[in-house]
Amino acid sequence: MVDEETGATPGKPVKVEPVKKPEKPARKPKAAKAEGAEKPARKPKAAKAEKPAKGEKAAEKILEKVIAEAAEKVEASAEAPAKEEGEKTPRLLFNRWDLNEVEVTDPGIKRYINIQSMIVPHSSGRLSTQQFAKGEMLVVERLINRLMQNEMNTGKKHKAIRITREAFEIIHRKTKKNPVQVLVDAVAQAGPREETVRLKYGGINVPKSVDTAPLRRVNTALKFICNGVYSASHKNKKYVSDCLADELIAAAKGDTKCYSVGKKEERERVAKASR
Repeated sequence: MVDEETGATPGKPVKVEPVKKPEKPARKPKAAKAEGAEKPARKPKAAKAEKPAKGEKAAEKILEKVIAEAAEKVEASAEAPAKEEGEKTPRLLFNRWDLNEVEVTDPGIKRYINIQSMIVPHSSGRLSTQQFAKGEMLVVERLINRLMQNEMNTGKKHKAIRITREAFEIIHRKTKKNPVQVLVDAVAQAGPREETVRLKYGGINVPKSVDTAPLRRVNTALKFICNGVYSASHKNKKYVSDCLADELIAAAKGDTKCYSVGKKEERERVAKASR
């Protein structure tokens, strides 16, 4: 039997004719080149720069930053006025008194009177636990701390600072001097140079005169000054700041009528008799 649709008999292979591909259109002929025309020369390719490594990039950025900061510093220093060697911007005590002007004339206690620049005379107890550290404390703060060592001002640091600041204003108004310089001179004049100790010989106490240590001289002078201020202001209408100013002025002059210098003369007189 013959298949009506395909026209093939069953059991026999069917021949399949190959499909022809469409022909490509013919290319247009290229225009003839003019005689003697030369081909344009090709531009040479730029050599590729080697990419720096990651570490080299970071180093270059840091170097550029350092160079920029150095240039800014040089410009700032050129604009700022030239300063002398060793010159520093002073920190004024109470924002008023320059401690760089103060000089300690007594060489014996120069090492133990600290006049380092400070705005507020308060070290927060940093030197209170160290032995012999009082010499590193500002002499104004030592005076303030000594003013608190009585039953009237115990623990009242702000009150003692206010008293000292007012006394410094009175001293400046009366003497036209730096009040810290007056305080240093008063300590030098009120500190005893000779004292007595008790030696025991066969059950008998014998007084013997000895030289006073420099740090003890400063401690004793501040003690005499503050005791004189307390005795002058106790049961008196006179203000404590006025009493402190008068005591410092008189002691700086070496006046024997003031309390501190009188006590110093008394101790030295007893020591002189015990030589």
